[in-house]
Amino acid sequence: MPVNQTPQNLELRITAESMGSIWQISQNHLSQFARCQRKFQYRYLEQWGLPTVDAQRERQILGSQFHYLLQQQSMGLDIQPFLQENPPLQQWFDALQQSPPPSIAGERQSEHQKTMVCEGFTLVAVYDLLIQNSQQAQILDWKTYTRPRDLKALCRDWQTKLYPYLLVETTGYSPEQISMVYWFAQVRGKASHSLVLPYDSDRHQQTHQELVTMLRQLRHSLVGYERGQPFSQVQIEDGQCDGRQHTCPFLVRCRGRSDLFVGGNDLDAIAEMPL
Repeated sequence: MPVNQTPQNLELRITAESMGSIWQISQNHLSQFARCQRKFQYRYLEQWGLPTVDAQRERQILGSQFHYLLQQQSMGLDIQPFLQENPPLQQWFDALQQSPPPSIAGERQSEHQKTMVCEGFTLVAVYDLLIQNSQQAQILDWKTYTRPRDLKALCRDWQTKLYPYLLVETTGYSPEQISMVYWFAQVRGKASHSLVLPYDSDRHQQTHQELVTMLRQLRHSLVGYERGQPFSQVQIEDGQCDGRQHTCPFLVRCRGRSDLFVGGNDLDAIAEMPL
């Protein structure tokens, strides 16, 4: 080993080579690594794509169009012609006008990005709408799926944790000056379209500790991967691989046995295609 090549430097170099295009870490990367490290390997290191069906692809396109629509509106552009040609978008936009999220006064920035380096990785967040004034800041995120019943799961989601964390770390705001608002285009019954999640110092410190632990674990896994060691698997008994409502599309690739397909739905079982 060269005199200037310490084990730590070698580890960081291997990490950079392994990460390639995902040197920037988003909430999607964090969520996937937390759920299943082996699936993280397949999706982000080996670039195996997840299967999609027409209905799912259409929902993804509509969701992207809705975000783009609101960005155009924030720039003062005429969006009516686009709405008239897209009934679902018109319906969601009408819902937003009729039941807008609670928002503070201040400077408004659409699709605003924040980044910071942590444990050798660059964390990145893109805010659908960020509102700031001298006293507080508010993050708004548009969701085109139906408001979930299990709000505790949403509170544990890495987007909910990472977005306010990065805002605190890259600005002069204290955690108590920040809130995050999810707005859902579709709701059940009389449920509110908006969900307001306050932030505080305890949550901030907990998120910091979780991030440091996870990113160190990721770097360790990447070093092992460069040396031929695959990422860790979840236990088959956990139900993430194959269950009543879901079958991981990487199950055969990961486990090497087609007889493990004992449940799930056919759509999730479609063989993955490399990008």
